Amino acid sequence: MIPIAYNNEKVFGDEDEFKDYLLNTCINHKASGRALAFAFIVYDLNNPQISKVLKDQDYWDALNNLSGKYLSVFYFDKPKTRRRNYSPCRNSNMFEYMTSCGTVSTPQTVNEFIRKTFNVQNSLREPFVIFFQTEEDTIIQSFIVELQKEKIESAFLELKKHIENAVESVENVDPQNFGNNETIYSLIENSAQNGQFIRFVKSKLYKPISIITTVGSFIKFFV
Repeated sequence: MIPIAYNNEKVFGDEDEFKDYLLNTCINHKASGRALAFAFIVYDLNNPQISKVLKDQDYWDALNNLSGKYLSVFYFDKPKTRRRNYSPCRNSNMFEYMTSCGTVSTPQTVNEFIRKTFNVQNSLREPFVIFFQTEEDTIIQSFIVELQKEKIESAFLELKKHIENAVESVENVDPQNFGNNETIYSLIENSAQNGQFIRFVKSKLYKPISIITTVGSFIKFFV
């Protein structure tokens, strides 16, 4: 599990910077044997159940242990937002207004980087998981699975099942075949299509996304 803290040193100026960070991380993870493929959990302020799952240490440990050395799962780590707290003033019947300080980004802002990088259509709303594969410094394939559950425990189990399906599909791949990226991706994609998902969204990249390729150089369509 790879949290990206987007309100500190990992702030991205635009989608190209985000794409470069993502791809360089994928390169490092494959080189060090930390992953055979990748996923990105996408959620926003309207999906508190996902945020709570990712911030709960027990849930996080379970997902991190499950993804293991097969799947690196990215997500934007939602920062604390400004909070309105009211407390009565000691010397009057008025209420004192207090807010936290500091710059705060929102999931909606950073999710635009993901949508532009993977060309996700606006009609597809959060939350969802993007599974994708890379070849050196290029994203070559991707598909999306929507997350449907709204209660915290159900949301955890749903997310766990998606990751579990992906891992089980590749955990028996012979190490000498770890470089067969398209085959590994196909195993994960097939496991998702055979799973009990309400909506599976397949994307086809006509021109792969790479570190030196502009974001607008690929097309995605739903089938």
